[in-house]
Amino acid sequence: VFKSTPNVIGIEKVAGDAIAAPPVLKKLDRVAASDLVLDTDGKVRRSMILVGRNGVFREGLGAKPALMYLEKEGIKLQVVDAKKKIYQLGRAVFYPLTGNEGVYNKGDTGGYQILLNYRGELERFPNISLTDVLENRIPPGLMRDRIVFVGATAPSLNDLFQTPYTSRLFEAPRLTPGVVIHANLTSQMLSAALDGRPMLRAWPKVVNWVWIFFWAGSSTTLGLMWLRHKWTAIAIILAGISIVIIGYFAFLTGWWIPVFT
Repeated sequence: VFKSTPNVIGIEKVAGDAIAAPPVLKKLDRVAASDLVLDTDGKVRRSMILVGRNGVFREGLGAKPALMYLEKEGIKLQVVDAKKKIYQLGRAVFYPLTGNEGVYNKGDTGGYQILLNYRGELERFPNISLTDVLENRIPPGLMRDRIVFVGATAPSLNDLFQTPYTSRLFEAPRLTPGVVIHANLTSQMLSAALDGRPMLRAWPKVVNWVWIFFWAGSSTTLGLMWLRHKWTAIAIILAGISIVIIGYFAFLTGWWIPVFT
């Protein structure tokens, strides 16, 4: 099946305790890396476009099918700035994380990483169970001209991760299967390249510091004025609302800036 199906992609784990790819697919160069990177709080906010080990690089599982799909549409990666590793893919421009963004350091950004602009959880993607496959309950044409991921969602298999969707106000925390995270990257790349959906970027550390010091100084000043002028309570509330609104609209345009620190 591997030899006779040209669009089947296998996986291997590159970083840490490596797990080899299926030999047939490795020989045919149809292998992608399944590695995910966690932030210090255990959540997945970044994704790997390229993963390297001992000078050998693999495309990430989310990136490889997207690039194959777009290549058939006549869309290929173009170099914008080779030194800074900035590339264009259709209407999307890729800026890699360098370690100078937000809370990240240079040691956190090996390979070629970008911020994930999540589409959603499993419910955001058409999905079917293995039982449906075995019992032939697949809607006709469901998989035609689509990228299809095959992966585990059962908690017992322990392929679950924290994401920005994990924390909920009125529900118990819910983890996301790894296959869904990879699907989010594929969706992000396709939507960005074809439809111009914003790619996420983070401010440099210096700009972050200025932003934080400005609002910290403003809140301190308003707090001191509160002792003499009771109207400053309204100003404090408005300032807090302004931070949230600015952060929200910045996110919609593709910028991830601090709102809570």
